Amino acid sequence: MSEVRKARIEKALKNYLTFGEAIAYCKRRGVEISKAGFYAASRRQGFVEGSSPPYLFHKGKLDNWIEKAKEKPPKGWAPISKIAGEYKISIHNIYFWISENKLTVKHIGVGQGVVHVKRESVKALIQSGREQVKKNNLEATRNEKK
Repeated sequence: MSEVRKARIEKALKNYLTFGEAIAYCKRRGVEISKAGFYAASRRQGFVEGSSPPYLFHKGKLDNWIEKAKEKPPKGWAPISKIAGEYKISIHNIYFWISENKLTVKHIGVGQGVVHVKRESVKALIQSGREQVKKNNLEATRNEKK
């Protein structure tokens, strides 16, 4: 192999990390992740090269993924599961409101819990729903008395 070809290969390899190096790189950058979780994420996000060991991970794409993983939601926004737990409502209700365009969503981070909604918007929908139920109950009792 010529010296020029060797130099090109070495230069190209500087843009890639091995599996162990990639895990350590993530930890240094503040992202704790299991080996299995990292491998699955690398497949989903496309920063792994090769279909069998030894895997190589593209450093630039890995950096983009790490930045996305470290992203924090804006004030007042939280994952759907957290909002559902706080207000003791079904996650399916929230997804229904999203499908009806009553809630705006933001995709923040990577993995589970990336779909965020605004707390105040959910609170307003719950309140308007309660008022509608009271109104319907009042109308029903009026109709029964007639």
